[in-house]
Amino acid sequence: MTVPPGYFERLAATAGRFPGSVIGSAVVYAQREGVVWSAGARMEWFGRGFRVLHHGDSVEGLPGEPFPVDWLFGMGTYVPAGVFERIGLPDADRFPMAWGDADFALRARGAGIQILLDPRLRLSHEVGRYDARVAPAPTFAEYVSWLKSPVHNISLSAQREVWRRHGPGGLWRVSFALRFLFLLVNFVRIRFLFPSAR
Repeated sequence: MTVPPGYFERLAATAGRFPGSVIGSAVVYAQREGVVWSAGARMEWFGRGFRVLHHGDSVEGLPGEPFPVDWLFGMGTYVPAGVFERIGLPDADRFPMAWGDADFALRARGAGIQILLDPRLRLSHEVGRYDARVAPAPTFAEYVSWLKSPVHNISLSAQREVWRRHGPGGLWRVSFALRFLFLLVNFVRIRFLFPSAR
């Protein structure tokens, strides 16, 4: 993971403009220069579950100013010390790898803390083989193994805990069932869009 010259100066300036806010960076593919991997995420509790903003877009299409999001990926995220004092540390016991950043940001947002993505803060990330844009599409067996893993990006157990903690009240199970259905449909979509399977 790398950042361009001036990154930390820009971060300090944004933190000064929005005191007390959690501030995230736009993450671009190291393998595909100028293509956005993530610019924060919005929850869609009764849809796909969540939507990664600007995924696959050109960095040139990003907004010019910071904008609110529901949660941020952990990389390139600035958290003021006061946020830890209010909501505690990330839950590393329950989320040792994936989804801890989502849980932490949703906790912060629930406490009334502003979550912002500054699109002019950019870092380059070598995205792993779970992303079909930079690796062959997974087989069904491999995809199922990812769902079963407690630490993978699409870990069902980690996602279920996020839905239980932050989902829509008594309907979180319905919402999570929709998320599971989306994941199954998404496997078919990945295989159709990226047919270079092993």
